[in-house]
Amino acid sequence: MLKTKDKILAAALQLFNEKGFFSVSLRQIALECSISVGNLNYHFKQREDILKALYFNMVKGFDQRLEEGIPSEINRNLFENTVKESMATMYQHRFFWTDLYRLLQVDQSIAEHFNLVHQVRRAAYLELFKNLEGKGLIQEMNQNLKNWTADRMLEYSNTWLYLLQLNNNAPVQENHLPRVLKDKAEVLSTFLPWKRPKT
Repeated sequence: MLKTKDKILAAALQLFNEKGFFSVSLRQIALECSISVGNLNYHFKQREDILKALYFNMVKGFDQRLEEGIPSEINRNLFENTVKESMATMYQHRFFWTDLYRLLQVDQSIAEHFNLVHQVRRAAYLELFKNLEGKGLIQEMNQNLKNWTADRMLEYSNTWLYLLQLNNNAPVQENHLPRVLKDKAEVLSTFLPWKRPKT
């Protein structure tokens, strides 16, 4: 059985994904949990505290992967699977990514963390390119092309969910999600000039 705090976060996440952060009140979250607003306030004083908890839960895996660095056995399949895992987490927290600009203005600690991670992710992409070039898996790129590619990959990874929502006008059906995530990971992968495997 979920603890009350976890129950609140799960209900808030569901409501935020369905209606958007700015359309959901503490009262609606409390009703969804079948608890009083007072009980909810014991755990979270305001809606922004719930946002902060959900955000830092979401980025735990991202932070860990960035801290661990590029795996030595990296190849196209591993890259696409790692991207797919990240996209699955993003989809679970899709409200954040579909309203990214406004939500980054809600809490300073979220904005600071996101901006820092953005820079670290860019550096990680550049390190990835160097690693893949060294293994002979991608064609060599000059520094300008590497910078351009890293920036485009970051833009795509931050906006693919927004574009998906625009195109679908409804959440992806659960049984279609694995295929959608695989497709999106493959799209991001095509930003890189992979060499064809030798036959």
